[in-house]
Amino acid sequence: MVTVLVLEVSIYEEAKIATESPELKFKDDKVAHASDLADPKKQEDSLKQDAKIVADTKLAEARSVMKNAQKKFMEAEENMMENVTNGWKLSVSIIFAL
Repeated sequence: MVTVLVLEVSIYEEAKIATESPELKFKDDKVAHASDLADPKKQEDSLKQDAKIVADTKLAEARSVMKNAQKKFMEAEENMMENVTNGWKLSVSIIFAL
């Protein structure tokens, strides 16, 4: 009886392994397929994030350039007004010197 019981257990184990193998293979294939589908999505999301970072950086650079240009324009305008004022002073002093 013991021999028959061991034989029945090993047949049961073999049958169990045989039926589990296709199920496990199916599950593994399903997981691999899901992973393959997720990878392009992850890549797309990563590219979108990278593009957003690049766009934000370029926008910050453009704003900085605009701010510097406005500052230089204001300085040039101040210099021009100062030169006009000094020019008038110079003209008036030349006229009075004559």
